[in-house]
Amino acid sequence: MQKLVKAYKASDQSQKAFAATHGVSKSKLHYWITKLSKPSKVLPRVNESSFVPIEITASPLEKTDKVILIRLVSGIEIEIPV
Repeated sequence: MQKLVKAYKASDQSQKAFAATHGVSKSKLHYWITKLSKPSKVLPRVNESSFVPIEITASPLEKTDKVILIRLVSGIEIEIPV
C-alpha cells in the first residue's frame, strides 16, 4: 500500500479516480493515505545516533548472576548478562 499511496500522491488524480484506476475502493485508499501519514505507534523510527554505547567492567575474578535489562517503549526487553 505504501507504493500505491506514493503513486497516488505523485498523480494529479482525485482519490476516486485513482482508486478506480487501480482496482481499490476509494475508502480503502483514503484509509491507507491517512494511516501512512501518521507516525507509527508500534515501533518509532530511531536514528543511529540515538543509541549510546556503554561499557561495563567487572573484575575477572568476580562471579555474578547480575544482568542489565533494557526495556523499550514497545515492550521489547533486552537482557545482557554482566
